Amino acid sequence: MKVIKYDKIVRDNIPKIIEANGKTCKVKFLEKDEKIKYLIKKLKEEVDEFAMAKTYEELADVYEVLDALITELDFDFTKLKEVKENKKNKNGGFSKGILLMEVLENWFYYFNNYKIYLLIFYFGKY
Repeated sequence: MKVIKYDKIVRDNIPKIIEANGKTCKVKFLEKDEKIKYLIKKLKEEVDEFAMAKTYEELADVYEVLDALITELDFDFTKLKEVKENKKNKNGGFSKGILLMEVLENWFYYFNNYKIYLLIFYFGKY
C-alpha cells in the first residue's frame, strides 16, 4: 500500500472526493491559528501555480484562499476595500506597469535634514 504525505490545507470536499475514488485519507481539523498559518502557506502555493498557468481556475484558487483568510482573520471586507482604495489613492495602483529600476540618493537632501534633526535633538526645537 502506497502512502503519500501532504501536510497542506485542502478544499472542504477533497476528502469525500478521495474516498469516492476508493482511497482512504487521514485528515485533521485545524484550530484558528493553525488554519491561518496553513492558509498563508496555501496562498503562496496558489500564487505560484497562477504565475505558471495564468488561468481563471488558478486565479480563482488564489481568490478562494484570500476569501478564507479574510473570514478567518475576522477582516471586514468593506474595510479591506476602503484600505485598498486609500492606498491606491495615495500611491496609485498597478495599471501603468511601472518597474522601479533604481533610486539615486540625494545626499544634499539628507545632509540638510540631518542638520535639522541635530538642531531638534540639541535644542528640542528649531
